[in-house]
Amino acid sequence: MRLKDKVTIVTGAASGIGKAIAELYAKEGAKVVVSDYHFEGAQAVAEEINRQGGIAIANHTNVAELTDIKKLFAETIEAFGKLDILVNNAGIMDGMEPVGEISDERWEQVFAVNTTGVMRAMRLAVNTFLEQGHGVIVNIISVGGLAGARAGAAYTASKHAVTGLTKNTAY
Repeated sequence: MRLKDKVTIVTGAASGIGKAIAELYAKEGAKVVVSDYHFEGAQAVAEEINRQGGIAIANHTNVAELTDIKKLFAETIEAFGKLDILVNNAGIMDGMEPVGEISDERWEQVFAVNTTGVMRAMRLAVNTFLEQGHGVIVNIISVGGLAGARAGAAYTASKHAVTGLTKNTAY
């Protein structure tokens, strides 16, 4: 119960890594806001956490939309009175296009979800954490954020940007 009574937001928590994080945090005692663009999936994860004896609520969030991120934070504070941990896990892949083939539309979409959404959530979290005097941010970047990889140009660049943003914020 290392996270007993901690309140956490996990974005992209309807499946995969985000779902596993949400479930593990709940098992460790956290109250979890299961946030995802796919609301039905978020509901299913939250229901399972609650069925297992944890505490979770589902939230529909498109992290590319500032209004959705603001709503996510407001609903978290309304439900639990605080936020202790933000896990920025939501992300999308590109179509594996090299830089010579990436369209502006794909570039902008990947950056809106993978980078701008992360920054906006961090901005809200940091201000909340400064007011509270504590808080933790976990940003999921994949190996694409550490080294050039076989993923497409937009994905790799977006994850490198999150690495830099994370280091800057930690500093």
